[in-house]
Amino acid sequence: MSNNRPLKFSIAFIIIATLLVGFKTNIKDHWKHIDANKTDQAIDTSDPCFLIISDIHLEDSLKQQDIKNNTGYDLWDATKKEMVAIIKTSHPSFILVLGDITRHEDISKKDSNSVRENLQRVIVYFKDTAKIASDVPLIYIPGNNDSWNGDYSAFYLPDLIYNNYGYPFINVSSSITVSGACIANDSLQKQLGCFSIYPLGKKNKLRLIVLNTVIFSTNNKAFPYASTNSKIKQRIDAKIQMDWFAKQLKEATNLNEHILIAMHIPPGTDGHEDGPMWYVDSDSIQNKFLQLTWQYQKNIIGLLASHTHMDGIRLLRNYNKDSVISLLISAPGITPGHGNNPAIKLVTYNPADNYSLQNFTTAYMNYWGTKHSGIVKTWNPADSFSFRTVTGYNGTMSMLQYFQNTTPDNIKSFVDSIYTANSPKKYPEEIDTTIYVDWYK
Repeated sequence: MSNNRPLKFSIAFIIIATLLVGFKTNIKDHWKHIDANKTDQAIDTSDPCFLIISDIHLEDSLKQQDIKNNTGYDLWDATKKEMVAIIKTSHPSFILVLGDITRHEDISKKDSNSVRENLQRVIVYFKDTAKIASDVPLIYIPGNNDSWNGDYSAFYLPDLIYNNYGYPFINVSSSITVSGACIANDSLQKQLGCFSIYPLGKKNKLRLIVLNTVIFSTNNKAFPYASTNSKIKQRIDAKIQMDWFAKQLKEATNLNEHILIAMHIPPGTDGHEDGPMWYVDSDSIQNKFLQLTWQYQKNIIGLLASHTHMDGIRLLRNYNKDSVISLLISAPGITPGHGNNPAIKLVTYNPADNYSLQNFTTAYMNYWGTKHSGIVKTWNPADSFSFRTVTGYNGTMSMLQYFQNTTPDNIKSFVDSIYTANSPKKYPEEIDTTIYVDWYK
């Protein structure tokens, strides 16, 4: 038997090497980088996908090196070129802007007019200048900085935003159609900022439910949700929205639709402050949210959020914390104010597999990794990574199924990799590595 060991080892080595070569070839074929010398710097994929942009925080009167927490005009110009290139080469089915379009407002609110001007500039860009095709709907989801009344205030946008720009769609009509993107329910759109739509048209059975999670936020010290110090309005609005959310989930499930949930502020722990993102009391909003997510998990394909400015994931777990019920994908910010690299995320899905989310690719500007840190240059197509290239997984499972079936160590390794090798950050203490969203007991 011992005489055959060298032969067995040789055969095993050949088999493993062959598999590895095949694996690398599949990855290379699946994620194609555009030549660095070409004008269109982006990642191309033939799979159906949608694009996520978030936390722009535009302050276009200043250069990037003059500001810290917002996006200067030079970074915004470079970002616009990258967005156009990605849209041109990857052909997303729809685009989501997950909030915080405008600059951070000063605590005195003396810069309110400037904040509103920057909000309108970005919307006008997406509507007119970007020249996004009418068959690629762009959906705008306001964040905590986007209320006309100030940061973390109750949702309000003036009629001119609705009438002139077609909110929540920016570049297409919101009329009910079978083939084109359309509103599913907007009964609370002007009141609370939540709505649901069919981004691929009603016949495709994909419903996007948008929540205004600023209503659930605990961060209302400097800018209270209501105009008074009372929390009564916030609690009332939260209940109204949660009741509406439950009805949307039930209706979509009864119609055999697949559900994608989008929001600005995610549930779970705030990695910066080490406290809850959403308020917690005897009537916990997060517990209600997890209960509904668990109840309708078969129809929910995933969740999308931003706010932290960081790339990553959050895994929603059941009451006993022994199983993952849903996957939340975090969208990185454009502004580098949290020590993050400016980034845009492309998510692929499989219509033949209940619209399951299969992969994401993050294209980022190596803002903090350049020789002259903080000085805007250009986006480089080589500065990108995907869920599949980081995990090394190239099978048929969705991303949710992968995280449901892999080990906690693999999950942690995946998250750590995002914050180090693939997208290095300047400030390690600003990295939000929160992974799990659990029940408060």
